[in-house]
Amino acid sequence: MQLKYTLLFLLFFITLTSYGQVANRPNDLDFCDADNDGFVEINLTVLDAEVLGTQDPLEYTVSYHLSQSDAANGINPLSSPYFTGLLETQTIFIRVEQSSSGSTDITTVNLIITPVPDAGIDSSIELCSNDSTIDLFNSLGGAPQVGGTWFPNLASGTSIFDPSIDSSGIYTYTVAGSASCSSDSAVVSVAVNTVDFSIENLRYCVGDVVTIDTGLSGLNYSFEWSFNGSIILNETQASLSAIQSGTYTVFVMDLNSGCTASSVAILEEIDCIDTDDDGVIDSDEDINNNGNLEDDDTDNDEIPNYLDNDDDGDNVDTLTEVTSINGRANSIHSFIDTDED
Repeated sequence: MQLKYTLLFLLFFITLTSYGQVANRPNDLDFCDADNDGFVEINLTVLDAEVLGTQDPLEYTVSYHLSQSDAANGINPLSSPYFTGLLETQTIFIRVEQSSSGSTDITTVNLIITPVPDAGIDSSIELCSNDSTIDLFNSLGGAPQVGGTWFPNLASGTSIFDPSIDSSGIYTYTVAGSASCSSDSAVVSVAVNTVDFSIENLRYCVGDVVTIDTGLSGLNYSFEWSFNGSIILNETQASLSAIQSGTYTVFVMDLNSGCTASSVAILEEIDCIDTDDDGVIDSDEDINNNGNLEDDDTDNDEIPNYLDNDDDGDNVDTLTEVTSINGRANSIHSFIDTDED
């Protein structure tokens, strides 16, 4: 019986000795190819302690292999540092061998190689407010990666910039990083130039000369005037003197930015008879716009407005109360309320 126990003990001891080695699976390694040259240097021996765990490194040998077959046969171990040109996940097979018994165990680790994010190179662009939309991604320099994000957000919700909606400013493009690589950003500085002006519709008296003015400087802009769709030769100034009713168009170019704009004004020639000389032409005395001047009597004094030099009956002549805007060239008037009524 004693012999039987002794044999069982020896068998148990031999079993422990033969199969006591354990190859613990280490955490995967994530590396960033910082210079994007396609090669990464990896020191595999940093995994030894994690693979062995509590096992004595003096009694076990750890080696690294490209295939399970090589690991099982203990051939073609990888040198450390190990150079890899695979920008992807690569599985390495790890062999743990007990020195005294030659017993082995095998595990794996994944080497995750990530190219460094590239958001491109900073740039700047100038646009006109009436330009077509533009993709800011195409304005980045270098070779930016797709899939990044823009800040601040554009109206389109994408990288499409609409100069008629989106504002001038600095727009940042960011490509997200990973566990091993930091994010990368580049900016596009956008300047939106606007030619801001307008010319207004005007009414003018028969025989008068009216001036259509853009309000712009002739030093910074060029001008082209048209009348009823035909270009007016030799009219290249910021303002135009007109003597005919019709449609006037001015095309303006900013000499600095090259941006353009146009505006249209309709001139209407009217009869400016002012029967009562009160500063308001007869046609404007037609308060109810029915074409009959006889039934417009603001102060109900039985004198029609076009014959009444005091339209509102406050004992202050209408001529005194009226301030005409642009003289006779505009039939819109401001009235001075002298008696605060």
